[in-house]
Amino acid sequence: MHQIDDRLFLASSTDSQTVVQGSFAVLLVCEWPCRFFEEQLGRPVSTLFQQQSEVLVGSGKPYLHLELSNQEIPNYQARDFNDALDVIARWRQTHDVVIMSENAESRSASLALLWLAFRAKKISNSSYRAARLDFTNLYPRYVPWPGLVIFLEQWWDSLR
Repeated sequence: MHQIDDRLFLASSTDSQTVVQGSFAVLLVCEWPCRFFEEQLGRPVSTLFQQQSEVLVGSGKPYLHLELSNQEIPNYQARDFNDALDVIARWRQTHDVVIMSENAESRSASLALLWLAFRAKKISNSSYRAARLDFTNLYPRYVPWPGLVIFLEQWWDSLR
């Protein structure tokens, strides 16, 4: 697990047990680790933006799943990323937040990049290229999928 900002962490599937046992709020942008979480929780993880509010489970820790599959031609929406950043901002008021994907290299790391650029204002937000360069200096494991790069470059001005 890697700390990105105050109360914000990135985690990969190898961190699943630690994340489940911790007191983290968890935003899942993954595939198979989500099944692991569902097994641990004994019920499906709510899907972000298909429901109006986060579902609190177990000890009151929020868990949500953002549908961000790796695609060559992305069908992502800027509002989904903006909504995810809003959720992270809400959760950080009361929890340490983990953004989790299989390898913490593309999807979850891209959300962390957006957080640092637009919310924390700790890296450049002038363009995706500038933000990526700054973020890669902080998190060298960042290797976004080509479709995600295309989306972020094309929709950068719609992100906040």
